[in-house]
Amino acid sequence: KLLFKGLTNTYSEYLVYTIEQVNSNKTSLNPTKVLKNQVRVPASASASNQEMANYISVPAGQTYYYKLTIEYLYSTTVNQSSDVGKKFYTGFGLEEGTKPAHIISKAGSNLALGDKIAIGDENFWVISNTSGTIRALAEYNINVGSNKNMSVPEGLQHSTIRGYLDSGTMYGTVAFSSSIKSSYSTSIVKGYIDDYAALLNSTYGTNVTGDAITADEIKSLCNLSGGGTCTNTNPWVYTTSYWSGSTDGSYTVWYVRSNGIFDNDVFVNEFTFGVRPVIIISESSI
Repeated sequence: KLLFKGLTNTYSEYLVYTIEQVNSNKTSLNPTKVLKNQVRVPASASASNQEMANYISVPAGQTYYYKLTIEYLYSTTVNQSSDVGKKFYTGFGLEEGTKPAHIISKAGSNLALGDKIAIGDENFWVISNTSGTIRALAEYNINVGSNKNMSVPEGLQHSTIRGYLDSGTMYGTVAFSSSIKSSYSTSIVKGYIDDYAALLNSTYGTNVTGDAITADEIKSLCNLSGGGTCTNTNPWVYTTSYWSGSTDGSYTVWYVRSNGIFDNDVFVNEFTFGVRPVIIISESSI
């Protein structure tokens, strides 16, 4: 974990920092990975220690180099006079961080249905544990598609990204496919999920595979034999509206609505359901 140590910062949100992993030739600072990109420096009226970056994994025996840039985002259109005379000074430090893949809550000795894990800041509910292979459902949908929320990071989970809700908001809704008949392997949804898994692996050094939840998994979680309404047994299953990866063999695909409805709809509906990935990860890596 990287820290601001003894940080005092009374500037507004325009004071930001970027952390880049750079190659081992310190004379060349071309970034190989961006850990933080123009994130607001934490506000602190008096000296305090504040987290700069967590979940950084460096293999034993190797040396990684990082470049820190702190800048003030000057604007020609915003009145920033309130920042005149403000203070910023800090030291820097290292501290034992959190393992990128870690357990949030666990009921028994091994991970099981309903336990909660995380990769970095992304949370997941465990669906199953088969001989140490975990399948876990994202806590929220991911911010993708033409209807994404522009105020939160693209491609990641966020509490506002829940597909169509009865309240009328519909962030992150996408069509399952652009054709009237498709399969998960050729779907738009699979592309987004594969990109999400790749983003987790490149950001946190994990080795996860992405997938979509299946209709059979939803039936089991919701105590259903077919379409219907989910029970309260696992309420986290229907906190968002999202596509499954299972088609009915003709022109529709199974979905879950945030009101608990489990049913099917046409592939090209782009206004109701979002992308809620399942990750596959080894229990031994958590």
